[in-house]
Amino acid sequence: MGIDSLFVLPQKLVERLFPREYRRIFAISFALTLLTHLYLFTNLFINHDNINGIFDNCSFGLSSGRWLLQAATKLAGGFSSPWLDGIIAASFLAAACTVFAAVFHIHHLLPACLLSLCMVAFPTVTSIFTYMFTSSQYILALLLSVLAAWLFHRQGFVGSLLGVLCIACSMGLYQAFFCLAAAVLVLIMLAEVCEGRWREDLKGFFVTGLRYLACLALGVILYLVITKLCLCHPYTGTALVDYQGISSMGQITVPVLLQRIKEAYRTLFLYYFRNPMYPDLFPVLVIIGLLVDAVLVGLLFWARQLYKNMASLLQLTILLVLFPLVCNSIYLMADTKTVHNLMVYPALLPLLLPVILGNQVTMQDLSILIKPDRQYTYTLAALLACGILLIQAAFGHQFFIIANRAYTYMDLTYESTYAYLTRLTAKIELQEGYTPDTHVAFLGNATQPPVAPDVHVTGVLTTESAINMYSRYKFLHYFMSSSYHYASQEEVEAVKASLEFQQMPCYPAEGSIRTIDGVIAVKLGE
Repeated sequence: MGIDSLFVLPQKLVERLFPREYRRIFAISFALTLLTHLYLFTNLFINHDNINGIFDNCSFGLSSGRWLLQAATKLAGGFSSPWLDGIIAASFLAAACTVFAAVFHIHHLLPACLLSLCMVAFPTVTSIFTYMFTSSQYILALLLSVLAAWLFHRQGFVGSLLGVLCIACSMGLYQAFFCLAAAVLVLIMLAEVCEGRWREDLKGFFVTGLRYLACLALGVILYLVITKLCLCHPYTGTALVDYQGISSMGQITVPVLLQRIKEAYRTLFLYYFRNPMYPDLFPVLVIIGLLVDAVLVGLLFWARQLYKNMASLLQLTILLVLFPLVCNSIYLMADTKTVHNLMVYPALLPLLLPVILGNQVTMQDLSILIKPDRQYTYTLAALLACGILLIQAAFGHQFFIIANRAYTYMDLTYESTYAYLTRLTAKIELQEGYTPDTHVAFLGNATQPPVAPDVHVTGVLTTESAINMYSRYKFLHYFMSSSYHYASQEEVEAVKASLEFQQMPCYPAEGSIRTIDGVIAVKLGE
């Protein structure tokens, strides 16, 4: 008789907690993340913050209200390594896809695969990965938000408490993903209304919504309490920064709130239909997707006789009004000017509706719509399923293209920036009298024609922006071994006030680099 290994117990525990279909979804999502972002994971590309944060342990996190950020950095060793950060982030992202599929009971391979492709390739994820030094922490915040929504949906007391903790920790990593948890909960309710869950129970509908709202609010309160305690602690005491309105979190008047509600609807429309990041075909796909959503909702309501039920119609109306607002609720938390691509992940959810709603349609629903002929029913089911999957595949394809176009652009930016600064540093070091102790001053902003059409993805810099980035000195030090002694502010002001500097042309013209009062002045721009 064989004897079980010591490790049979954890193996059985894994199989019990994570059924085979979810282990398969995790593996597919992980593989899709690698396929989509492998270009970035295997290269060290640059942008302003990523250069500055290569060796940073995210000690700035507390002053941004992200008190868990520095601790989470240790998951990747506190050293920005694209492959290591990418693998860890891919694991978190695959887990988020798995939990999301579990929430909406999506078990079939093809729809789960396409759903995961959209989730891992959405441009918000691409932007997060361009800031590789915080990527695994931000994707962990995404996972915690989805996990919180799943725990709230389970309705258990312990699960709800864990969900509250997940919300607080998610916000302690990156506050914007709170909106994702709220949007997923509204999407859950929308899916359940289409199933007819509260057909005769309007009170139950509102109680469920208020319970979700209370859980979210408790998560925010717990986050604010922890933030306050961390800020007041004698060893970590600091103040919140003004960056992106962080120091004024929760301080909002009614008129401002109403204006932001209006902006949330307007900017969501602009995101889908007036966004230069997306190709011309994308708005057409969005319209087709919305039409399919309408058809699926109509099919479910007709087949299940929900259109005759006033409670169900009222619930659907409320949720259809709320859903776009909650998906773009980052505009309720932050001023319009501070919102960027890293903060709008919930905008993906309306684009996942075809698969989520299509997963609820049964053969019985279709047989009710047409005469009870099995051949007609199967033909209609095949056409509807193929149409839904093609639309979801088209969205995933668009996101995949945007990600890899962005990474190609980052590669070109790195190469062109490196070439520009190589020529510049060579001329500096050929200046008469140059020694390693000579003070150097870069003055003005360089102008440089773009190397390719702008991709309009947050975190992807043009060559001109990269040359002038605030972390340029670290780029020169890390990538070009150029450790200059930079001029003090007093020396810079003295050089700028000199007649000789004012008569200098801009780089790369001859005479744009001169030694003035012992300082090598480089005039990059006026």
